[in-house]
Amino acid sequence: MKKRLLHIGFLIPLSVFLIHQFLQYGMKVHLPFVDSYLDPFCAGSLALYAVSTERWVFFGQKYLSKTDIIVTTVFLAIVSEILFPYFSDRFTSDWVDVIAILLGSIWYVTFSKQGLRVFRMSFRQSDSKL
Repeated sequence: MKKRLLHIGFLIPLSVFLIHQFLQYGMKVHLPFVDSYLDPFCAGSLALYAVSTERWVFFGQKYLSKTDIIVTTVFLAIVSEILFPYFSDRFTSDWVDVIAILLGSIWYVTFSKQGLRVFRMSFRQSDSKL
């Protein structure tokens, strides 16, 4: 568990998210583009790390499947861009947020051990075809 929480792919989005929240709400520093799209980006990555950790702790599943990653990303996009704006005027729907969530998910796949594992498997399969 310690390795999962100290992994660079988790620590960078978490640190950036916390620093941004401190600057935005604590110090009243506003950067419009960052204020709009950094949180969805971090949410895409951190949500997948949370699901991955939950699956590992409760089910002993070391890696998320591609289906798990896709379903979690789509669920997060639907909840944040359709349901939240529907139930509250404080939220607005923005298709660019969906892209930010998708990029956060790509961050997870790229920097998690699972992403490295999938890359190695793909690389080995392509070697065997040569």
